Amino acid sequence: MSNKNRNWRNVSVQPGTVFASFNENLGSEATATPSFDGSSPILVASDYSGASNEEPYVVYSFLITTGKAWASWEETRLQLRKHTLPDDRRMSYKKLGDVYRRNLLKPLLSAADQMDGLAISLAISKAAPSIFPPEGPIDLNNPEFSAFRSWKRETLDKAFLVIQTIGILVAGIAKEGQDVLWFTDQDEVAANPAMLTALTRALAWVSSNYLQFSLGNLRCGTTACDNGTRQIEDFVCIPDLIAGALSEQFRSSAQLGISDDRVLWLSGAGMKEKAQEILFPFGTRQERLKKHLLVIHPTPDGRHHKVSWFNFARGSGHSETGK
Repeated sequence: MSNKNRNWRNVSVQPGTVFASFNENLGSEATATPSFDGSSPILVASDYSGASNEEPYVVYSFLITTGKAWASWEETRLQLRKHTLPDDRRMSYKKLGDVYRRNLLKPLLSAADQMDGLAISLAISKAAPSIFPPEGPIDLNNPEFSAFRSWKRETLDKAFLVIQTIGILVAGIAKEGQDVLWFTDQDEVAANPAMLTALTRALAWVSSNYLQFSLGNLRCGTTACDNGTRQIEDFVCIPDLIAGALSEQFRSSAQLGISDDRVLWLSGAGMKEKAQEILFPFGTRQERLKKHLLVIHPTPDGRHHKVSWFNFARGSGHSETGK
């Protein structure tokens, strides 16, 4: 692959897979990712949407930034909370019916746009085959993965899609010796300390398969680690807002019978106003935060994957995989 993005290191992934498309697209545009040189730690937030039966896609959203950028965001975030929210309420897509949270929405998203970082989402059609082989994402006979033997297959697939994505992103942007801190919501993949410990070990193992160098510390935490100021929760709420709005977009498009792999509707009939308030700036504003969406559909025969890539700074692209 010809790598045009000097801020992205080509990652060795299995050819013909969704993850190969992921790697190729992020390396193909000179401005696809910011530089993470000299910035430690790297901070990752993740959240997910689309679990209910009425949702046609499952959306995984990630936000990656630096400790320096987060410090600037933190100062702005605290000021916004002080002047906009009357109490310590939590921000989330599902709770945007509250007028105070809605008043905070646009300023909070604008503050996130000023972070040097990467906002990337994967939307996977529920009609598409699993991106993992029939036997699952890992060999459960391996003693190293014994902690996952009691996990449901759906939860296991979700967890390993997330850590595969983070592993590739870290391998592509990080530098030797950098620390990596990953924060996620307390959902089914990180419901208790034992599951979080298993996730941390799995992320270290998966990342080591992609990394060409040694990181510093790699740690995982949930929103339960918050210091009481909603610091981590507000950071994780950015991918939560994006994932929720994208899920709404796919659901409303499906209900209206709209199907075009080349188009992502940022507003329109049938879409809730709160989703439009998030998606329109997400898709039209490119400040310091670089934004991407990969949509994974089934091929016409239903056996493989077709990937639509939306780089909101430079348009979109398409590819098909054989896995």
